[in-house]
Amino acid sequence: MLPKGWKILDRLEIDERFIQTYIYPDKSYLSILYGDVEFHKQKIVKENEFAREENYNGFSIIYGNVKSNRKEEFDAALNLMKK
Repeated sequence: MLPKGWKILDRLEIDERFIQTYIYPDKSYLSILYGDVEFHKQKIVKENEFAREENYNGFSIIYGNVKSNRKEEFDAALNLMKK
């Protein structure tokens, strides 16, 4: 289950690979990657912003630009996706 409130869905498909990104009004995002694709995830995290990446069964799940007040919600979403 995704964190609520996403406004933009961006999907890029190349052969049998894809990147699907959900973008939220506060500029936080959650991306799901499948196949041999690279994603330039957030390297520098600002104070009170968080990023995380999990790999599971051929998928990479990444979130970034997440403010501290939503971190628990995004962590719960990643934890559910890993099950």
